[in-house]
Amino acid sequence: MIEIKDPVWGLLELSKEENNIIDRELFQRLHFIRQLSTTYLVYPGAMHTRYGHSLGTMFLAGKIAEKLSLDVERARMYGLLHDIGHVAFSHDGEAVLIEKRLIKDHEELGKKLMKEVLEDSTYTVGELTRSKEAKLCYTGIGADRLDYLRRDAYYCGVSFGFNEYDALIGHVGQRRSSIYLTKGGLGPAESLYVSRYMMFFSVYLHRTVRIAGMMIKEALREGLDRGNISFEDMLYLGDDSVLHKLRGVEVADRLMRRELYKQAILVSRSRSEEVKEIEEELHKMGALVSYPGKVSKDDSPLIEEGGKLVKLEGLSPIVASLREGEKLRNNIVVACESRKVKLIKRMVEKALR
Repeated sequence: MIEIKDPVWGLLELSKEENNIIDRELFQRLHFIRQLSTTYLVYPGAMHTRYGHSLGTMFLAGKIAEKLSLDVERARMYGLLHDIGHVAFSHDGEAVLIEKRLIKDHEELGKKLMKEVLEDSTYTVGELTRSKEAKLCYTGIGADRLDYLRRDAYYCGVSFGFNEYDALIGHVGQRRSSIYLTKGGLGPAESLYVSRYMMFFSVYLHRTVRIAGMMIKEALREGLDRGNISFEDMLYLGDDSVLHKLRGVEVADRLMRRELYKQAILVSRSRSEEVKEIEEELHKMGALVSYPGKVSKDDSPLIEEGGKLVKLEGLSPIVASLREGEKLRNNIVVACESRKVKLIKRMVEKALR
């Protein structure tokens, strides 16, 4: 066995086949793709990468598979490769490539890359992606979420994401195709969903993090349009190399100097259509708009209650209330250079009047 010391989960043991996959160039490139894109401009410790997250997801997928008596090696292999399709600047870079119709999403790109990575492996892409073990990454209590919440919290220096992963896995069960938690897992599941909510509004949707995200997406759009960077650069070079190739693009130069745009105005998500009507004009004036993403997902875990499987929010008023809290906190951000803040604010206020 090969051993890797992970700061989040401790000593991770790798099989020879897993180590061979990790040593391939397509996997090693994940060292250069930060998990949280430009979040380090707000939380300086957020320099961790898709590489570390992939190892953590592999570890947890194996633990869940072991509890459910599934194929542990297959679960670990899928966990290891579940993010192989990420490009520079992670979800920010992905959003731009989708917008430019260069990819469908990182999952589809990942399937293409898996084929190359799995060459000479005992697994095929279809065998991994269509397996029941693959689902262990993506359920509401899946390995992907359990790792990124704790890993992101660790590197950002916040406490919200430190969920009781061992308690959750200890209460996991499977009935036909449904993965659920026994009643004893209700408390840990509530903790997981509260921590996820707090991580979103304290880290992922932090106002300045969103502004930095807007700026890198604008820089990538302009860089692709002008030919400063290519799709291949986004795939192979990693964050820092792509950013340096964007030198001369004003908004990228600002990011390198940490001269971030300022919030001009916050707008209720209910006014999205009205903001979209003036977005082009705002863009011509140098303003950027960030629309709220969906925090809550329809993937809350099932809890065994009286022989039936019930969704978590059906048993937990705490989790049910998070959806209402999201409506109040997840708004539209309009940002621009500090010297234009008053002008942009007046413009938006006049349009929404």
